[in-house]
Amino acid sequence: MIKLIFELEKTQYSIVRRLITDVDIQINCLGVVNQDIEGKIWVDNLDDPKTAMIVDNIWIIYLLGSSSNEEFNIEAGEIIRNIVFPHKTADVDVDREWVLDYYNDSWIPKIVSELKLVNWFYMDIWHYKLGELVYNEWREQIPEGYKVEKVDEEFLTKTHLKNQKKVTSWIYKRWKSPADFLKRGFCFYLLKEEEIVSRARSDWSTENYILMHIITEEEHRKQGHATILTAAVSEYCKQKNIDLRWFCNAQNIASWKTAEKIGFQKIREQRIIVGQIS
Repeated sequence: MIKLIFELEKTQYSIVRRLITDVDIQINCLGVVNQDIEGKIWVDNLDDPKTAMIVDNIWIIYLLGSSSNEEFNIEAGEIIRNIVFPHKTADVDVDREWVLDYYNDSWIPKIVSELKLVNWFYMDIWHYKLGELVYNEWREQIPEGYKVEKVDEEFLTKTHLKNQKKVTSWIYKRWKSPADFLKRGFCFYLLKEEEIVSRARSDWSTENYILMHIITEEEHRKQGHATILTAAVSEYCKQKNIDLRWFCNAQNIASWKTAEKIGFQKIREQRIIVGQIS
């Protein structure tokens, strides 16, 4: 039987680089190819791949290249259903939603007919890039009794802060090691007494790109904390000449309004697919 899909060894990942045609919305894919993000890659041909499927370290699925290889698509669907979904379900640190990124509309009819994925819906994503900072007074906006801190080596040895485990577990999940995180990533947090009430972190980093993400504990939302931390991170990245990126659900008005308030500029609109593992 002729093999129609091949899982790459890490030393082979670079052959997929030419299928990444729009880095602005494919930074995650680039990170896996560069081996800055843990993941797996399958291709249709080891010498001259025309189609690839990438799965990253939180089980997001990316389809690259031509959608016309029916045999590849059918086998890719089997891998998603029989390998990716069970692994994601077993991962206690991620939810049961699955996400699939496709980069041209020719993939859409193949999602059901060939990959045989069901029970999904479209989600519109907006991609932002940091431009000129327009919000510089964030230090004056820090409430009394609060302070902005940056995760460092000493932070990783602490155990007494409320919500600290959420930070450290994310580091171990998303990054190769704490040392890798401290070298290539960041996490700024807003501290109220002994509680981390909000945090702004780098979810992925590759080449000079960093994707950031904000999380504020529910009982502390709508108090301007996300704005303060986004501004602090943006200032830091400007000083380091980092190409800072942000993406969010287009329906998350608070998220993209925060980004635009600081100086992020929308550069892409993208539609992805989201489903629920039954």
